[in-house]
Amino acid sequence: MLMQRVVTGVILLILVLQSLFNASFQFFVFLVSLVTLVAGWEWSKLIGIKQYFYRMCYVWCVAISICVFWWYAPPYPHWLGFVTSANWQVQASFFILLFSSVWWFLAVPLVLTYPSKTFRWCYSPWTIGLIGLVNLLAFWVALIAIRGLNMLSDTQFGATLILHWMSIIWAADVGAYFAGKRFGRIKLAPKVSPNKTWEGVFGGMITAACVAGLGWLLLPEVYQSVLQIALVSSVLVFFSVIGDLTESVLKRERNLKDSGRILPGHGGLLDRIDSLLSTSPIFALAMIIVGLMR
Repeated sequence: MLMQRVVTGVILLILVLQSLFNASFQFFVFLVSLVTLVAGWEWSKLIGIKQYFYRMCYVWCVAISICVFWWYAPPYPHWLGFVTSANWQVQASFFILLFSSVWWFLAVPLVLTYPSKTFRWCYSPWTIGLIGLVNLLAFWVALIAIRGLNMLSDTQFGATLILHWMSIIWAADVGAYFAGKRFGRIKLAPKVSPNKTWEGVFGGMITAACVAGLGWLLLPEVYQSVLQIALVSSVLVFFSVIGDLTESVLKRERNLKDSGRILPGHGGLLDRIDSLLSTSPIFALAMIIVGLMR
């Protein structure tokens, strides 16, 4: 099982690097759209939908949303202007990122207090369906908007920025695993994921901050101070954990071990990108704050 996980992980890493740095922008959009649709298929299972027809209907809703967004408000002009633009098309992407980020902030108490009777949000298929639609669309928008940054002057800048973000999340996962295993005492959310501890979260923040520091060397135009690096990496790590816990809550409610079986040794695609799903809109907004997408 471990060897299978490692082989799958290496293959995924190669595919990610190839799609970021060697694929054309149009092909990158196609790949991100495909990943989003597969994630939508798996999210339909978390909603509680069992019939193949209705699961496909949900995927079609995601696909139609992507097509409408691409036709009327494509994210690719964002290297020319973002928040300060008066163009409603540009503003549409900003608001979908904002709505998704607000949801992840609201998810913090919902997840950490699970299964409190006050928060029974996970029982409503309509609520979970809408949450999934917004977050999947925000994930799509964030990746494409970031990939297109400074494309007119540096075709690899956006790709490097995405790799920087993903590396922070991956480093946090590794750091959290080893710190939790060695020092873990205080449970983070024992009724959701018994193995996660606060010590693991802090360990993940430390390793993520180190990797983010390397990003300062590769992307000096991104951060202006060490404080910015520490703040961005810490926020990303925290919400990567929230994304993981949110999916765990939904799987627990549906009596599922994995979101799918598409990745040997890893389970479903959502099991691998849940942290990216929760941090993508937040990272994109962080880039707006530091001035890259203005």
